[in-house]
Amino acid sequence: MKNVPCYEYVIPLRKVLQSFFSLESVLLETLQYIKKLNSQEGYIGNFIQGSFWKSRVSRYGNRVVLPLFLFFDDFETGNVLGSRSGVHKLGAMYVSVPCLPPWQVSVLSNIFLALFIASLYANSTLPRGITQTVVGGFHSSDRVSFGNRVIFQPLIDEFNYLSENGIDLEVPGFKGTIYFELGLILGDNLGIHSLIGFVESFSSNFPCRVCKVKKEVMWSQCREDTSLLRNISNYNADLIASNPSNSGIKEMCVWLDVKGFDLFQQVGCDVMHDVLEGVGKYVVSFVLTELTTKKKYFSLENFNKKLSTFSYGPDAKNKPFQLSREHLMAGNIRLSASEMLTLIRYLPLLVGHEVPREDQVWKLYLSLRQVVEILLSPILLNGTALYLQTLVDELNEIYLEVTKTKLKPKFHNLVHYHSAISKYGPVVHLWSMRFEAKHRLSKMAARASSNRINITLSLAMKQQLALNEIFMKGKLSNVLSTGPKHNDLSLFDKVFLTRELSLDNSKLLQRINWAAMSSVRYDKGCILVYDSKPQGDYDDVIFTVVDKLYLYDSTQLIISGVTLDTIEFDDHLCTFKVKRPHIDNNIAIFYDSLPSQTPHTLNIHSDGNYYVTLRSPL
Repeated sequence: MKNVPCYEYVIPLRKVLQSFFSLESVLLETLQYIKKLNSQEGYIGNFIQGSFWKSRVSRYGNRVVLPLFLFFDDFETGNVLGSRSGVHKLGAMYVSVPCLPPWQVSVLSNIFLALFIASLYANSTLPRGITQTVVGGFHSSDRVSFGNRVIFQPLIDEFNYLSENGIDLEVPGFKGTIYFELGLILGDNLGIHSLIGFVESFSSNFPCRVCKVKKEVMWSQCREDTSLLRNISNYNADLIASNPSNSGIKEMCVWLDVKGFDLFQQVGCDVMHDVLEGVGKYVVSFVLTELTTKKKYFSLENFNKKLSTFSYGPDAKNKPFQLSREHLMAGNIRLSASEMLTLIRYLPLLVGHEVPREDQVWKLYLSLRQVVEILLSPILLNGTALYLQTLVDELNEIYLEVTKTKLKPKFHNLVHYHSAISKYGPVVHLWSMRFEAKHRLSKMAARASSNRINITLSLAMKQQLALNEIFMKGKLSNVLSTGPKHNDLSLFDKVFLTRELSLDNSKLLQRINWAAMSSVRYDKGCILVYDSKPQGDYDDVIFTVVDKLYLYDSTQLIISGVTLDTIEFDDHLCTFKVKRPHIDNNIAIFYDSLPSQTPHTLNIHSDGNYYVTLRSPL
């Protein structure tokens, strides 16, 4: 037996943020976006518009302060089915800035790694040249061996420095100090519980981190009980009692060392795991089992045929696999979160015409669909939180009634989501989807290397080289990319576009085959919302079929198309029934003027009708 030194390498987060916000126009665009958000009323679309951040930022007076999200998750760099699975399982901590403009906030290069621990041999040294970024990730076993306080103390110190001292910046249009404060801790339920010191078993007596509900009560609880909510007083009492089976608290949260941190106000939620990999799977598996086995409206074989031949439009990359009866009966659909979202989204067009409108089991699905649309909406009207509370209550009640079973822990998590929306804004901005996509870069690098000695350092350097390349360029990559450009515009197109959009004839106007804005691709034939009234009826939504795309002044995207007549919104199918007018109504609009930039899906059903399925709620 001999001691093996373990080294933790920390590169200050302050240097990353200083380099990032020194890039061309990044800080000014961010401040302009924050100013725009603060001037908006009637709806909420960002974390800084929530009640929590408004109360927190008031402490800083006139100083400029930006929030930071901290995400934690474990991922496997080796073969998950191999003999050494778990040996090279790493823990990654990412930091993001939630108030970046929408076209930058989801870019993976703008999500930074935050901490790295590496178990090294005594004669190992850290190579030189690792600068201007934060290394992130550590062996999961090291966190268990050393404890949260030892692992995370350097990051805690960094957050305290950023909130007290900030970073000094001098860029065109701004000279001064920017302060940062930890906004939320994010992750899946297991990751968050391990990070903040709660029990990591969700079959324990008190499995919820938000309230002190007993698991026997949780089995039938449909609505949040405010009298059971956790607070700092009962938390301290539970710590003194030191009995996890009676409190659900395993150890003191180390993040309380971050100045001003509130454990019960600064821990987020995750729609991806709670709904798409939780409640959604339970509900859809039960619905399909009932409709195919007991009520026999259709067979599972025919459903799988439809599943494989259905046109998913822009969601084709997340096409669901065929389902097995064994998995459905067990309530565990073997689909990824993205594939599960696609199945929930298009299930009405797949089987809705074969299900009676008054079917109680189908009402369970429709209730789930309403909840999912709110939880995945990037912008919400004021008052939506109270509406969501009613919908979750209804969903849980219907599930108890038709399934005759107990509610699972993830159903209980939903009863707290209305509070999360009021405090943090749309919860879709808090989910794990983009952070887990960041894992892919390290997984690919690990597979490319056959050496697992000090794999954490290898992956760290890979990430740092990519980020340093951006810093050396001095600006972020363009969010707009296009296909081949053509100058052969017809006279009719030039006159039409100039008249509709008041274009300057001295500026270059080119036709393009396709365009991609922040990785969202637009081609001829895609469906977009041309006009809508947020507080109006669904029948007021006007869709357009894209016919041509243009690039104006080398920076602005113009979309030209033909509008569709909206007949009605079908509640049973959760889709818009549309038709093409007898006389084409040609339109042209700047991309930035669209009420929704998400491409939607147009399907022709066997009954001959056209249906549009929204991929993003209006």
